[in-house]
Amino acid sequence: MVKNKKALILLLVFLAFFNSPAYPKNKSIKYLPSSQDIDTVSKDYSSSPIVLGEISCFTCAGLFNLSYACNNCVKLKEACPDDCLTTNPPDTQKVIKCTEGDESADYNCTEAPFRVAGCPQVECGAGTTGTGGSRSSDKSTDCEDLTCSSGSVLSGSPYGLQRRGCPDADSDELAPAGCSGCIVSGTGKDRVWTCPKTSSCTSASSPSFQTCSEAFGPPRCDNLSSYYDVTCAPVSCAYSLNSTFKLCIDTCATYADDYEECQDRVECCTRELCGTKSTGDCCTSPESRCKERSTVSPACYNSTEGRCTKLNQKAQECLEGAEGTCFRKIDSNTYYDFTARTGEAYNVIWQINTQPLVEAKNDENAKFYTMIKVVNSSDMTVYSSRLHQKSLNATFSIYGKALIPKGTLKPGKYHKIQVYYFMNDNVDNASTSENEGTDYKVKIKHMSLTVIRVRE
Repeated sequence: MVKNKKALILLLVFLAFFNSPAYPKNKSIKYLPSSQDIDTVSKDYSSSPIVLGEISCFTCAGLFNLSYACNNCVKLKEACPDDCLTTNPPDTQKVIKCTEGDESADYNCTEAPFRVAGCPQVECGAGTTGTGGSRSSDKSTDCEDLTCSSGSVLSGSPYGLQRRGCPDADSDELAPAGCSGCIVSGTGKDRVWTCPKTSSCTSASSPSFQTCSEAFGPPRCDNLSSYYDVTCAPVSCAYSLNSTFKLCIDTCATYADDYEECQDRVECCTRELCGTKSTGDCCTSPESRCKERSTVSPACYNSTEGRCTKLNQKAQECLEGAEGTCFRKIDSNTYYDFTARTGEAYNVIWQINTQPLVEAKNDENAKFYTMIKVVNSSDMTVYSSRLHQKSLNATFSIYGKALIPKGTLKPGKYHKIQVYYFMNDNVDNASTSENEGTDYKVKIKHMSLTVIRVRE
């Protein structure tokens, strides 16, 4: 009996072991218990888009200003390199080479003494209409070729074109008008005309030189109160140029030559800049980007892309530290709330379909930043992600990711995840003049927040 009982017990144990579910025969496990959950919260704003504006961030404004100014300078230096500006020390104001204000003062040209519209003889190739004198044989193609060397005038200046508007010291036109049969002695401005007295040849006679209707700078020589020192005998009068008329002739000639020489210095300097260096804007339109750069010197002198990158990093680090005061919620009604569990980590993905309402026009400083924050039941921030940034130069989509490590959130407590944004106030920080003062806005079309909860 006992033996039979023992045998029965052994048989039952064997059968139970053989058919145990822990060792299935001819069976497979269809699935394992899940170790992660995926939840998504999304909202379509197509029918009523959210429009986001700029935010003033006083905490980081100084760093942003430095970063933006640096980016602006790098762009200015591309269009207007150092070669375009004077070599003043970096702590002083720079000006554009070959323009008025250049430190050498060789390019501070005066206004043209005569203009072609009222003085056609000063045009290259026009020749002169006077009689006698040093310019009476001017040819129609008398303009010399200007020769430059290392940015300076080598030969060919002055041409003498502007001097055609001045009285010619050797011209017969300096003789008293209305007088004939005169005997001339002396040369140039020291000539004396002894002429018989007639009704048309008196002590009040004036020279007959041709005047220009548009004269600037030098004194007009055609409106003097008198032109000659006159000594009369019973039958004749002797005419010699008085000191006022001589001074006027000399002053006009000097002014005209100085103007031409200055213009030629500008021309040779510009040829040197444009001919040997890819300076572009400083040669073709010095009043644009070079003019803009000269107003922000010396800040641009030491600006490099590397320095700008470091400043931008510091600005972003400041922004990450100031997220509590500089960032705002995109939509207070779109969030993911949950109760944290022990041993749980979280992968968070935020996706946003956006459209800038104002074109940034290649403004590198126009950026749209996003991030996520996790707050507890007391609305205290317990986690902030790194920044995600996009340029406002075109329509863009945002795909941001963040990992909240295990142990970051308190198990069994309520938490809420939301998306925040920042777009810096652009009033004074545009990297191009056409963007200065632009009020940037971004339209939100769709936003989703996906949370992958992973138990480890």
